[in-house]
Amino acid sequence: MQKETIPFYMGMKIFVPIFLVLIPVALFAQGIVLNELVSSNHNGITDEDGETADWIELYNNTEQNIDLSTYYISDDSQNLSKWQFPATTFSPSAFMLLFASGKDRKNLISHWETIIDQGDSWSYLPVSSAQQLNWISNTYNDTDWQKGPTGIGYGDGDDATVISNTLTLYMRKNFFLADTATVKSILLHIDYDDAFVAYLNGNEAARSNIGSPGERPAYNQWADTYREAEMYQGGSPEKFDISGEKGLLIPGKNVLAIEIHNYDPNSSDLTAIPFLTLGMTNAPLNARGVNPILDVPANAALHTNFKLGDDESLYLSDGQTILDSVHLKTAIADYSYGRISDAAGQWSFFAEPTPGASNNLSEYRDFSGEVTVSAPSGFYKTSLQVVISKELPTDSVFYTLDGSDPDRNDFIYNAPLTISGTTILRARTFSSTKYPGPVETKSYIFEDQSQLAVVSLVTDPPNLWDENSGIYVKGPNAQAELPFFGANFWQDWEKPAHIEFFDENGELGFSSNCGIKIFGAWSRANAQKSMSVFFRGEYGNPSLKYKLFKNSEISEYESFILRNSGNDWDATAMRDAFMQSLLDDIDVDKQNYRPVAVYLNGEYWGILNIREKINEHFIASHHNTDPDNINLLENQGVAVTGNASEYNTFLSGLQSLNLSTSQGFEFLTSHIDLDEFLNYQIAQIYFNNTDWPGNNIKFWKSNELDARWRWILYDTDFGFALYEPEAYKINTLNFALEEQGPGWPNPPWSTFIFRKVLENPQAKNMFINRMADLLNTSFKADKVLNCLDSLNNKIMSELPRHQQRWGHSSEFRNYHLQLMHEFAHYRATYLAGFTLTRFGLNGMSAVKVDSDNDGGYVRVNSVYPETYPWQGFYYNGIPVEVQAIAKSGYKFTGWTGSIESNQGLLTIDPIAAPDLTAHFEQMQASESEIVINEINYNSADDFDSGDWVEFVNAGNEIADLSGWIFKDENDDHQFIFPAGTMLKPDSFIVLADNDSLFSDKFSDPVRIMSINFGFSGSGELLRLFDAAGVIIDSLTYNDNDPWPLEADGAGASLELLNPGRDNSIAQNWKASAGYGSPGRINSVYTSLEQEEFSILPDAFSLHQNYPNPFNPDTRIMYDLSQNAYVNITVFDISGKIIKRIIDKNLNAGTYKIKFNANEVASGIYILKMTINNKLQFSKKMILLR
Repeated sequence: MQKETIPFYMGMKIFVPIFLVLIPVALFAQGIVLNELVSSNHNGITDEDGETADWIELYNNTEQNIDLSTYYISDDSQNLSKWQFPATTFSPSAFMLLFASGKDRKNLISHWETIIDQGDSWSYLPVSSAQQLNWISNTYNDTDWQKGPTGIGYGDGDDATVISNTLTLYMRKNFFLADTATVKSILLHIDYDDAFVAYLNGNEAARSNIGSPGERPAYNQWADTYREAEMYQGGSPEKFDISGEKGLLIPGKNVLAIEIHNYDPNSSDLTAIPFLTLGMTNAPLNARGVNPILDVPANAALHTNFKLGDDESLYLSDGQTILDSVHLKTAIADYSYGRISDAAGQWSFFAEPTPGASNNLSEYRDFSGEVTVSAPSGFYKTSLQVVISKELPTDSVFYTLDGSDPDRNDFIYNAPLTISGTTILRARTFSSTKYPGPVETKSYIFEDQSQLAVVSLVTDPPNLWDENSGIYVKGPNAQAELPFFGANFWQDWEKPAHIEFFDENGELGFSSNCGIKIFGAWSRANAQKSMSVFFRGEYGNPSLKYKLFKNSEISEYESFILRNSGNDWDATAMRDAFMQSLLDDIDVDKQNYRPVAVYLNGEYWGILNIREKINEHFIASHHNTDPDNINLLENQGVAVTGNASEYNTFLSGLQSLNLSTSQGFEFLTSHIDLDEFLNYQIAQIYFNNTDWPGNNIKFWKSNELDARWRWILYDTDFGFALYEPEAYKINTLNFALEEQGPGWPNPPWSTFIFRKVLENPQAKNMFINRMADLLNTSFKADKVLNCLDSLNNKIMSELPRHQQRWGHSSEFRNYHLQLMHEFAHYRATYLAGFTLTRFGLNGMSAVKVDSDNDGGYVRVNSVYPETYPWQGFYYNGIPVEVQAIAKSGYKFTGWTGSIESNQGLLTIDPIAAPDLTAHFEQMQASESEIVINEINYNSADDFDSGDWVEFVNAGNEIADLSGWIFKDENDDHQFIFPAGTMLKPDSFIVLADNDSLFSDKFSDPVRIMSINFGFSGSGELLRLFDAAGVIIDSLTYNDNDPWPLEADGAGASLELLNPGRDNSIAQNWKASAGYGSPGRINSVYTSLEQEEFSILPDAFSLHQNYPNPFNPDTRIMYDLSQNAYVNITVFDISGKIIKRIIDKNLNAGTYKIKFNANEVASGIYILKMTINNKLQFSKKMILLR
């Protein structure tokens, strides 16, 4: 039966070029209207990047040319000037298209010019000795070099200039520019064999297959690996977008210099055919255009800095006044929303959008109603009756039972359906005068319920199996050899689908429309393929709100993966998931895992693994950051999102700096999350992942202040003996540090950062100690085997069906499980030996620790033993930190054993074979708390009491202030409290710079001490230290808003609302009544209970701790906009819990608590607040001793 085609979902891509002619004219202030838009563009027109971005069409409903430079467009009524048009002229009665892509482009490119083409004459020099370094500059004199047209080389039969065999070839080509401002983009295309580096006016612009960016290759350096030229085989030159280097261009003479390197001096061929193409605002004189063999984008269009979404409005304005607007209805894939008549009339949906053309002849209709199905999706054992109801009585209902999208040729519903076997029911309404309604999907599964969660994935069968458009088949263009490049399943095609998820108890977790794509690399050739699942507004849900993974609090996803276990597909079906699960207690970015049994259009499809999709949303959800503020890179620094500029700067620093110094360590720790980087490297090395480090690498950094690069671990299938039965014997440490590795899997660029990090002695010791920590814990054989057996048992019950479905062998799987068991048993021992050899170490010794009771625990480097006594083996000569940490309500009293000491933190050499027991005893729970409570820094002329500061004891015990120190911003200004200075709870003490003036104005008895310095009238830092020099309280007041202005010479003092409030925050201070209240409760005092109900925050938030860095105390402030269950916990950088500060229900309000880190080592700590076990906030705290 031939099915009717209904353009409700996606089909194949349609390329519709839009040509706009813009002529500069005078300003005209009226007559431009919003005319048509697409907020869900999947198969319509593409932008210059080949992407199907949403778009907006404007219409000039006048007979005037209009300058758009004073016009704005926005999706925010509170920010009408969100995106301003460039100086562009809009012709009368014309249409203008702009893409709502978020790319924020205003540089229109109207012409592409290949300024250096194949056949152009170059200066060239086959190199046999070192040359002057400035040969790449535009001032170098190359008159004695040879000249000839490109291509230049030998051996492939396509060289216009044939040269003798050589390892290296240098080339130069001058070109001239009259006006660099007209250049908006630069593309370098080059066909080469085997490697090249290109320089623009003496600066590196691009390279491939040799060395590291920013590092000039030696004249006799070999390429990283073999690479064959493409053009002589009928292929195309490789494209490099070097538009970021357009600032290197200068008016007049410029030079493109290129060095070509062979892999072998005896190689049979060498090729160099470069092209340089400029994207320009207008064509140059004597333009020759673009060489037709080059891949050049379409002329660049305008792009807004926002995207279109569901249920929002779009505004055209002059920046202040709205000139036109439209409310966007729910997005429908590839339908436009436009005016029925250009520039006038009501808005409606169009099945066939008309970008850049009139809407007047378009067909427009409304949509049919929805359907309701009586029986829910789920698992059934007996037949059921299903009733389908319709929203509108005039509609007809059609349905299918095989996953197909219903159309008028399918079954028409007129009576309840009896369903007795596994069935996919899909229904929708139709009307002769309307577009079809939405499809309703239900999955009825008549099979024994799996012990795994179950996914039912439904899509119109042609989306999968159509020879030309199905994403699951080879199609007409597949190559004959594995992995069938060119096949349909290698295309970036997304198809509409519906997904239903049932948890392990058979309960429906979610049901949603979605989009699906085939996912992965060579595993796409497997019969069971991996798929990406996307949630978008056009499908009905812009995101999935569901907790997919039991070990994660994340409850919202834009996408996820149904993964077939990659290269491990026919072996264990869980290898990568198992390896990543070993890292659950380690600080490294990785993917969560949940195995599911899958049905595809009602057919059993075996086990697939739900995994997180690595993109900016993955990072944002794990690190509580803005997904639009992330630079995600892969491989050699190619930007997936954001840009690579900061990464390239970091690489340049690695190359140029002496990393062996303390300054080198500071450089490393300020640019990369060194702890996480070392964890990542050690994990990959332990796994023996030999599809890395030159492949499967992603790393990221946000644009937030002090953010650092972090690495993401994924796709480790090659690890744990996939291809090598005795892989545990392989020295992957040397492999990861190889300086001259092949092009795959460990070329020099891929090991560069790790090699440079280990040049720093402190970082090297960190790596060695972290290696020992992990070999003693997460990678210890018994723990690894427990994890392996646990994950295997989880899917064991489902394996027979899965193996039968795909013809897999249980014997082959058991063989691989045995290899993994052997790897787990032996790997740690071998890796410990590799580390000894690599760093020339003298053996390992046992470090034994114990705790005498439950009052505390012991930290060994990054290890917090779960049971005592504990023993680990560490490298002799590498100092190990051992620290006793008291639990709340206890204190550390000393060490016994091989070392007796009262110092909580010890640094020891393992060669001494330390055997230590930490002792703890219970202490009084309450502590004194001294707070700066009132400040008088600028008295009124008629009531001059001098400068003074008041302290209050807000604790429950007498505080001994003997030897405590008070300072202002100047360290030379200090006051030391005399011996015997005691302050009772709720009592006050005042320090005054003129006790005579003070006593003259305040006759009530006040405990006062004299200091010999006053305070700044414009604000400054005040600090209180205890006798050991530990800061107790500090703040910086100011005489400007938001600090109370009445305290600046108008008579009032600064009074703290409550000693429990954060006194570093201006809003917690008020101007006093009268002239202040020294020695007594502040006149503005407000109880915390009162404050909670009088000044309620409008959102949950966790403030940055203050001070930060701190030693050893810091204040933590947080806001609760409503009553909530609150957990606040401090973690170390490895993710180990240091202290739970709050874990209870609290009323709405603002709270301040103090965290004491007396028993914690210097370092970076993570403060994490969780609200109602869902919403999470985190801050980084730095303890400096």
